[in-house]
Order: sequence, then structure tokens, then C-alpha cells
Amino acid sequence: MAKNELVSLALISNGPLHAYGLNRIVKAMDLENMAKISPASVYSALSRLKNEGSVEVSTMQVGNMPERKVYTITEKGKTRLEEEFTKAVLSTDTGENPVNIAINFAFGMPADEIISLLKIRIENLRENIRISEKRIGEIKSCGMLPTIISLNADIKHREVEIGLAYEFIGLLEKDPLFYERQGREFMECLNQDLCI
Repeated sequence: MAKNELVSLALISNGPLHAYGLNRIVKAMDLENMAKISPASVYSALSRLKNEGSVEVSTMQVGNMPERKVYTITEKGKTRLEEEFTKAVLSTDTGENPVNIAINFAFGMPADEIISLLKIRIENLRENIRISEKRIGEIKSCGMLPTIISLNADIKHREVEIGLAYEFIGLLEKDPLFYERQGREFMECLNQDLCI
């Protein structure tokens, strides 16, 4: 699943939205810069999600505004969101780092499941560190300094990711309803002119 589909499904899981509203959220949260999600990609994502049955589309008119397509998540979409969230959290890819997107949009996920996934992520990251350390030991005598520097940077990055995971585990252990409340508050803030 593309990151724009994950974000769209996560936001729609809080309540029906129209594409313009989703794009306003993308802009307000600076996701264009943080996650490279463009407004055009949101429209494409909604079309794909509709075609696969992850969202339903209806039309609605509010006041004097023209009719808008309103997107609602389906059961299939909820299942897909959980699967993709799991995949993103367990990813140890240091590229775009989908866990950052998943953690920011974990509204529909139970706290105990998030904590469990984050603990698995920590173990996966530790294994990646062990592999990198082993590789450094193997190439140290070959004088491959750029590779050693890159591997050390990768280790440091993964250590930061482990720290991030522990911070979120601590947050959710202290406040298991954090994402549920956050999702409601988020939607209330946006409800003024973005949500239906």
C-alpha cells in the first residue's frame, strides 16, 4: 500500500471525509514535505481505494456548496488499514520510514496491539544492528572506510528508532486511550469545514 493510501484510510477511519478535506489535512500537517504526499496523489489513492472496495463513496451537499464525494471506510478498508499499519511499523527500512506515518495515524489501532508491534520492531531493529556490526567486523581489515561509516550511521539511526519505539510504548502504557482520544480531538478540530 502506498503511504498516501495509508494516510487516507487512517484519516477516513475517524469519520467520512471528502478529498478536499483530506488535502487540507495533508497541507496542514506538512505531509507534502514530511512524507512526500502530494494533493494529486490523494485523489489517486482515493480512486484506488474505492476500486478495491476499501472505501465507499457517496455524495453530499453542505449548505450552498456544490455536491462533494464523501469517502467512508469499509470493513475491508479497516482490515487493510490494520495490515498496512502492522507492515509499516515492523518495517526496518531507513528510507522514507513508514513507521513515522503509521505512528502519526494510529487512530484506529488498540494500544496493546501497537505496543506489541513496537516491541517486535525493537527486536527487528536490534537484529539489524547485530548484522551491521558483524559486517563492520568482516570488512574492517579491507579498508572499506566509506562502507564502515555508512554502517555506523545506520546503526545510530536504528538506535534512535529503538528510542522512538520505547517513547511510544511508554506513552501508550501510561495512556492506553491516547490514540482513540487523539483521533476524536483531531476530527473535532477539523470538523469546522473539512469533515462531514
